[in-house]
Amino acid sequence: MGSDRVLAVLKELSRYPDGVGLDELTRAIGSPKPTVHRALGALRRAGLADQDARGHYMLGDEFLRMAFAHHEARPEHVRIRPLLETLAARFGETAHYAVLDGREVVYRA
Repeated sequence: MGSDRVLAVLKELSRYPDGVGLDELTRAIGSPKPTVHRALGALRRAGLADQDARGHYMLGDEFLRMAFAHHEARPEHVRIRPLLETLAARFGETAHYAVLDGREVVYRA
C-alpha cells in the first residue's frame, strides 16, 4: 500500500475529532474500503490512529504527542507568545497567531 494513501487517511482523520466510521472515511477519501482499512491498521500499529468502542477511528495519542512536542519547540511559537499575551491584556481580547498555508489559515498560537 502506498504511503500517499496512508497519509491521505491520516489527514482525513484530523477532520473528525469525535471519530469517524470506516464507511464514512472510505467515502470521504474515495478509496476502496480494504485499502482504507489497511491504512488504518498501519496507522494504529504506529500509534497514529485509535479506534473507540463504537468502532470509530480518530487520531492516536502518539500523533498528538508528536504534534504538541513539535509545536512547543517551534521558535516562532516561543517568540510570539509574550506578544500575544501583551496584546490580549492590552485590548481585552483573545489574540491568535496564524499563517497562510496555500488557501488555508493555520493557527499556531
